[in-house]
Amino acid sequence: LVAGCTPWARRVFDTRLTKLPGEWAYAETPIALEEGVREFSPRLTFFLHWRWRVPKKVLETTTCVGFHLGSFRRYRGGTPLQHQIIDGCRDSNLTIYRMTDETDSGSVYATMPVMLHGSAEAIYARVMGEAAYWIKGVTYHWAHDGLDLWEPTAEKLGTLFPRRTPEMSELPHDPSLEGAFDFIRML
Repeated sequence: LVAGCTPWARRVFDTRLTKLPGEWAYAETPIALEEGVREFSPRLTFFLHWRWRVPKKVLETTTCVGFHLGSFRRYRGGTPLQHQIIDGCRDSNLTIYRMTDETDSGSVYATMPVMLHGSAEAIYARVMGEAAYWIKGVTYHWAHDGLDLWEPTAEKLGTLFPRRTPEMSELPHDPSLEGAFDFIRML
């Protein structure tokens, strides 16, 4: 089962993940997620881009694998891409982790480097491609080697950033040219 709520997550599901071995389903709302878990009883549920808290029953029923743009040491929580761009970051990583009831705090399976150039949508599209690549590797090993996911490792947790609000999207007074560019592209 794949959970996502953005056009770029759906595009990766439709163009890449449905071509992998096995039966695949997509959930784009919390209700569809719960129905999908009940109907398909998936071993794994991949969360490509998700905005809602995952119900405890789902976390207890299936292994939930999250993809977070940023390190848990510094950029936990909502809108991590926007926080990193505002902080002047030019590269980051995709953290692949086992989801728990606490926001962005599960043990980490892997991290992958990601460049933060271009618009937010272009960055998200690249990140979703990296996530699909990782999912393909996991499903390949299951199909051919009978391997299960390896054990994730605990990562030191940092500050939990709040999700950005509409007020935070107003252009600051007298920004530098580079600052204005970064501010606009992160929106």
